[in-house]
Amino acid sequence: MEASKSLSDYIKTNSEVFSQNMVGRQYAMQPGVWEKYGPSGYQKSLQDAKYHLSFLIEALMLESPAILTNYIEWLSVIFQAIKLPDDALKLSTILMGEVIKENAPADLLSTLDEYIAAAITTLEAPVKIPSTFLKPGSLFLTLAEGYLQALLKWDRQAANKLIVDAAANGVPLENIYVNIFEPVQKEVGRLWQLNRLSVAQEHFCSATTQSIMGQFYPKLFATPKNGRTMVATCVSRELHEMGIRMVADVFELHGWSTYYLGANTPKESILTTLKEQQAEVLCISTTMGFQLEQARELISSVRTSSMSDKVMILVGGYPFNLVPDLWQKVKADGYAADAISAVELASKKLAP
Repeated sequence: MEASKSLSDYIKTNSEVFSQNMVGRQYAMQPGVWEKYGPSGYQKSLQDAKYHLSFLIEALMLESPAILTNYIEWLSVIFQAIKLPDDALKLSTILMGEVIKENAPADLLSTLDEYIAAAITTLEAPVKIPSTFLKPGSLFLTLAEGYLQALLKWDRQAANKLIVDAAANGVPLENIYVNIFEPVQKEVGRLWQLNRLSVAQEHFCSATTQSIMGQFYPKLFATPKNGRTMVATCVSRELHEMGIRMVADVFELHGWSTYYLGANTPKESILTTLKEQQAEVLCISTTMGFQLEQARELISSVRTSSMSDKVMILVGGYPFNLVPDLWQKVKADGYAADAISAVELASKKLAP
């Protein structure tokens, strides 16, 4: 653990210089590949190098190579989709290791080699194209497919009508959330990863779903309360709030009083809300592996606050879905893959 943490701290301290060296060397080794993207492309390459380092930093800190290798696997799909050279990602990964090793303390080199080797092994396997999130056999497959098609056609009215009609015809709101909104939003993310959707289209889909969700709030907040209280939030710098908003809404449907704080909420505001509302559960959403540091810091702050013995901390999001024991490494009380599982877990843990 000590070597991994020391290496993580070393990389974090020098990440700015490392990222510049990584990009500079890759540009020199692949002339003609990157220059065509101009100054903005260079800045994007620098940002990507910083992301590489951030995932490595978190993988080392939590002693979980899977944090890095899952990221590399995800990124390889994007690189293939946008038709970058087959060896581009492998080269940048190799260069990341070389740049760090040049001045790293000798006693940390074997740990670094282990993590870089795991990433390279991942890249040497065939690229794994993610399968659709709209699963055959689902009772709500037709509705989910119709909703997705309306979104992809930029048809907000058709998307809204399909959902409103489904609710009017007796489809429970919880099923609309879990079996339509959730898989469709994941499918939108998959299509973006495959370069089949633009960022603007992805944002349109999310904004449309959020506006439709808002129409159901009078019904949602009219649900009789069970005396339980939860706070739902994203970590600081986390901008993907759709998932945690759905979690909060499903808790509300089950009778909980919920306090949804949304995206990029400062740690101090979260702690204040927990205390003021005497919350029993804190649900934290993290979408990207490099944001695990913020999740760890938030959890640590709760543990050392006056609410330490009063709040159960549940985590969820993409990194936790991929690494089974990650919730334990960040010292949460539990993990849930979806909103219903989160409600069930919280209710079970709080049962007398």
